[in-house]
Amino acid sequence: MIRGIRGAICVDKDTPSIIGEASLELIDTIMKRNRLSPEKVSALFITMTEDLSSVFPAEMIRKQERYRYVPIMCSKEIPVPGSQLRCIRMLTLAEVGDHAQNDIRHVYLGEAHSLRPDLESGK
Repeated sequence: MIRGIRGAICVDKDTPSIIGEASLELIDTIMKRNRLSPEKVSALFITMTEDLSSVFPAEMIRKQERYRYVPIMCSKEIPVPGSQLRCIRMLTLAEVGDHAQNDIRHVYLGEAHSLRPDLESGK
């Protein structure tokens, strides 16, 4: 069974190193909390808000050998007035066995927790 796993993280500045570190922290946390290996990931979709443009998060993630063959695509987030700034969002499509949707651990780190406080993100 393939399920979608959501996640988000906010950054303080638009620099390649900060975006790279945040992107890796987010994908690594998604993988850990859902007990996944990169081989189980079918695809990873990443969006960033318009105020972030210094680097492709996909490029930074693929530099890690463990994610070298994971298909990753980046895009800009829709600029809705009043929405969260400096935010990186991820949708990980992964093989999760027979886990039900409510068994999936979505990950909203730091300021991004306000995006989906209704989802369990601490396990």
